[in-house]
Amino acid sequence: MLTVKTKDLKRALENAKKVINPKTTLPVLETVAFVSSDGNCWIEATDLQTHIQTTIPCEGLEDGFTISNPLALLKAIKFFGTEVSFELHKEDYSVTYTSGKKSGRLLTINIDEFPPPPRDIDAESYPVDIVDFYKQYKKIKPALSTEEARPALNCVYVEGNKMVASDGFVMSVIPLLTTFKENFLLFGKDVERFNVFGNSATSITHKGTEDEEDYRFEYEVSQSDVSIYGMRAEKYNYPDYTQLVPKEFKEIYTVNKKEFLDALAYLKEMTPNGKNTIYDAGTLTSRAEEDGEFSVKLSSQEVGNIKYSFSYNLAMKIVKEQFHGKTLTFKVNKHNTPIVISCENEEDGFVLLMPMHLPD
Repeated sequence: MLTVKTKDLKRALENAKKVINPKTTLPVLETVAFVSSDGNCWIEATDLQTHIQTTIPCEGLEDGFTISNPLALLKAIKFFGTEVSFELHKEDYSVTYTSGKKSGRLLTINIDEFPPPPRDIDAESYPVDIVDFYKQYKKIKPALSTEEARPALNCVYVEGNKMVASDGFVMSVIPLLTTFKENFLLFGKDVERFNVFGNSATSITHKGTEDEEDYRFEYEVSQSDVSIYGMRAEKYNYPDYTQLVPKEFKEIYTVNKKEFLDALAYLKEMTPNGKNTIYDAGTLTSRAEEDGEFSVKLSSQEVGNIKYSFSYNLAMKIVKEQFHGKTLTFKVNKHNTPIVISCENEEDGFVLLMPMHLPD
């Protein structure tokens, strides 16, 4: 019999839930594995690409088993007492649990069928402030592409002490507290799982093979009692984003962030059939044949004379999430080159808005 604290089990199952796929065609991927030894229990789940492992203290059984339908167990936990005990029944491939007067029986699959995570990645490990890493990711998340046809743009690109995201229409570049010696890509959905670490400092280990035909990228993010292992077999080449950043600017001016966002919200509301906003000498204008034409004059004393057009939806999303200061700085070279937007807070990085076609 294996006994664990209910609060520890709840945390471990909530972590495991992030990779459990109840619609998978492989029954073992619907399970959670319990492996215990020397007073510790490792509770693990995987979708074959990502493996989450949480270590909690335990008493009793030094062995391993799996639990099918762990989400049902997670629902039942709110009715448990302070401890819960599990007993494996090999004769009918089931596991019974007991907590106070509550009990239940769940099916199991042979623990030998559960896929093991990658272990001992032979690469340098970087101490990481995961709070900063995740916070910076959330700022640039709106720039990630959701189109499956371009998997590299579903990833954030980590280069040195910078994180980059782009969907081809907008690009965000933001600094990190950690400097990595080697560049790498992480899917946005993988970074989302890093919130299991809470406020704890962690380390990241990553390694990609050089063999193009048999490529393998592995990474591990870990702290004292939680580890995430990831793997992918495809090699993606991230576009050279530095080529998009203009080397010089003809105009640089500042705009109040709140006023800018309020103006875009007004134009979006009034032109639901439109997509773009035109900046012209301090005035933002949006028009659509079905809606009409609407404008907002910005109160900034600095006025840019280069006329250009951009997507108000993209600008609203990324400016709202990424910038936390009061003033935005716009840098413009030509009407058909990217617009660079930054803020007085250096930790917010910068945004590149791709110009849209100017209507006649």
